[in-house]
Amino acid sequence: TDTRRDLALVRVQARGKPVHIYEGNDLPIGETVFAIGHPEGLEFTVTKGIISAVRPLPTNLRPESSGVLVVQTDTAVNHGNSGGPLFLNGRLVAVNTWGLSKGAAEGLNFSVHYSEVAKFLSKYVGATQHGS
Repeated sequence: TDTRRDLALVRVQARGKPVHIYEGNDLPIGETVFAIGHPEGLEFTVTKGIISAVRPLPTNLRPESSGVLVVQTDTAVNHGNSGGPLFLNGRLVAVNTWGLSKGAAEGLNFSVHYSEVAKFLSKYVGATQHGS
């Protein structure tokens, strides 16, 4: 686990289709992205939104630590799809983590940027063992 990034790696026996990480230098603001998850127990739900911004933010779990680069999106991030992928053109651009409740602000959700995910995987899995 990495509490600063709010990421964890879980080993499972099942195998699936590999996920490919986005390879660009910058994410295009305004592009459509898709989140996949199981919000409120509804399996394999897909929601879409746009990339609003890329910015460093302090984390919820360790606010005293240095900021983590996140993708700000209006894609729905609800209980059950946090920890799931955020895709742009079939490539992982982020891992969904949290969003503000509708009472605070609607459509203000955050996902850990792919560069942070790649650093996490390199540290815990090894640079040569995870997908491109």
